[in-house]
Amino acid sequence: MILMDELLELAHAIHPFTICGEGNVSCRDGEALLIKASGTDLLGLQSDDLVRCGMDGKPHEGEEKKPSMEVSFHAWILKTFPQINFVAHTHPTHTNKILCSERIFSFAKRRLFPDQIVRNGARSCVVPYATPGKPLRDAIKESIFQFMSTERYFPKLILLQNHGIIAVSYTHLRAHETGRNLVCRLLL
Repeated sequence: MILMDELLELAHAIHPFTICGEGNVSCRDGEALLIKASGTDLLGLQSDDLVRCGMDGKPHEGEEKKPSMEVSFHAWILKTFPQINFVAHTHPTHTNKILCSERIFSFAKRRLFPDQIVRNGARSCVVPYATPGKPLRDAIKESIFQFMSTERYFPKLILLQNHGIIAVSYTHLRAHETGRNLVCRLLL
């Protein structure tokens, strides 16, 4: 139950950084994952709005709700990187102004203050636009592996071109801090 509470706390905390309550959260739960159900709002998310899925992204038998259409990238991240326990994906308004422009590339490389490096890493991974679902998962997979081959670490912040951000962490609080730190940087 504690894990579910932490996931709900993360969903409620990142709600202000979304457009119309969109976005999704997930967490590792042993050999499974919990993810926000499709069509639910982050702010009003309740425990019965979470869907238990296998690490292949398929809902467990008996689940009545459908998982987020972006379950495949959540499942891939959690399955491939065991040090990651929480994934948060949002569409912050001010961030998307940059993600939908050519400034995304300099934004991924430039940090304005030391705490950004601690929270968001020295650089962010940029994923070219892909439609949600498996095309997006495949683009994320390719971009993360490319990033890791040059930077030698998993990106703390993933920038989805013309779409939004992904923040990952081993705790729900760290995932929230990464997203919050990014939004605060944009408001400077």
